[in-house]
Amino acid sequence: MKRSYDDADLMAALQQPDAYPHLAPAVQVVETHISHVFLAGDYAYKVRKAVRFDYGDFSTAHRRLPQRSSALPSAQARMSRRRLEAIPRLEMR
Repeated sequence: MKRSYDDADLMAALQQPDAYPHLAPAVQVVETHISHVFLAGDYAYKVRKAVRFDYGDFSTAHRRLPQRSSALPSAQARMSRRRLEAIPRLEMR
């Protein structure tokens, strides 16, 4: 899937440690089928990819906004289970 120019700029910016308001000595990027997860110091930032699946359509920026009442989190966790093991467990704030 082709990303828009703005998505490429965002991905490049979030890989820079000085992009964050807290100490982030290094940034590690973990990619799942639906998201890019940026591990920056003690925090993790998730950015959904512009993709479309049977259980979720994130093909536009508007559709990638968080949805409060959705079955997506459990479906996404099931689909990402193998890759989630690569992400250290962090305290959610």
